[in-house]
Amino acid sequence: MTLPQVTAPFDTVYASFYKGLGGISGAMLLGSSSFCAEARLWLRRFGGNLYTLLPYATSAWAGYRLKIGRPGGNGDGEGLTFFEKREKLRRVVKALSQDDIVQRMVTFDPAFPETNMVHGFIKASSEECEKALDLLVVSHKIRVLGRVRTIRKEEKESEQGYGCRFEWTMGDSNGAIADSTYIEGWERFISNLRDSPECK
Repeated sequence: MTLPQVTAPFDTVYASFYKGLGGISGAMLLGSSSFCAEARLWLRRFGGNLYTLLPYATSAWAGYRLKIGRPGGNGDGEGLTFFEKREKLRRVVKALSQDDIVQRMVTFDPAFPETNMVHGFIKASSEECEKALDLLVVSHKIRVLGRVRTIRKEEKESEQGYGCRFEWTMGDSNGAIADSTYIEGWERFISNLRDSPECK
């Protein structure tokens, strides 16, 4: 897929060089000439500027060609394209959202991920979730989330009964994990959360 194809649906596009593309650092902002001129002005006003973007753009372009500009992955999770990662995340999120055990306590937003990353909310405190995650690692050598964050009482999700939130990204490493392993891991995590005395 070409850059014009990727950016065609949008008026402006922000592309991070280091998130997912594996670039050194930096980012790129695309839009009309007038928009970019104003953005450049505000960039200076906020104190940001790089002397040259060439090393950053070059390393990010290499990541783009590897992860987007080629057909298909190699089947083991390494070098999956962003689209393959998104499709895997969509499959797993759909299965978890329909799972009797998981869907009682977890909600994904959006329910149909548009990228290879999704937000989620859990009806338990962050402390309870960390204990349940640690138990899962000890008992089954699986960790379904890197970390969770507390939802403050004034946030709307708190009023809906959610105690913590998370971000979940499908990357190269976890893209190699079987869908069934994700389902089992999440089911056991939620079961730990609901039933284990250590999580009470």
